[in-house]
Amino acid sequence: MMPHLQSPDQLNEANMGYGYAKGVTTGKRAICISPLGYFESGGLRLIDRYQSRGISFKRKGIKELLVNPGEYDKLPEDILYALDLGRKAPSAANAQMWRFSFAEDYKTIFIAMPEGYRHLKWEHPNVDIGICACHVWLGLIDKGYNPKITVHEEGDRAVWRFAL
Repeated sequence: MMPHLQSPDQLNEANMGYGYAKGVTTGKRAICISPLGYFESGGLRLIDRYQSRGISFKRKGIKELLVNPGEYDKLPEDILYALDLGRKAPSAANAQMWRFSFAEDYKTIFIAMPEGYRHLKWEHPNVDIGICACHVWLGLIDKGYNPKITVHEEGDRAVWRFAL
């Protein structure tokens, strides 16, 4: 039993039996994500085996995740390394809804959902953006950067800013 719920009925009420929920519950709702994942270019995850589709391991390339794909050739290898870690971050339904953009001098990275993005079932896509941002942050740290990170709201989306 989850300690924040006072009765077994509240668990069904809180997640509608599907692991996600909308609306009001009489208990407290905790959003918990375990950002565990792995990447193997030719591998299948357990869920892929169950679904017999084998498509979830196919991740979008970095160019597909750039707001402006033409910027790809202007990015240094260490930034591409960090973005590659972000690209491989786990996301709800393997949607990879994050997009990367840059300030004109390429000394600032922005990570956010595309404007107006709506996931069909997952009502907390900004949590996935945060997981992606954490992966990028670790990549930047690994390459010797000490970015100043801020997060702000832009409409209904969180925008992560990494000042290098």
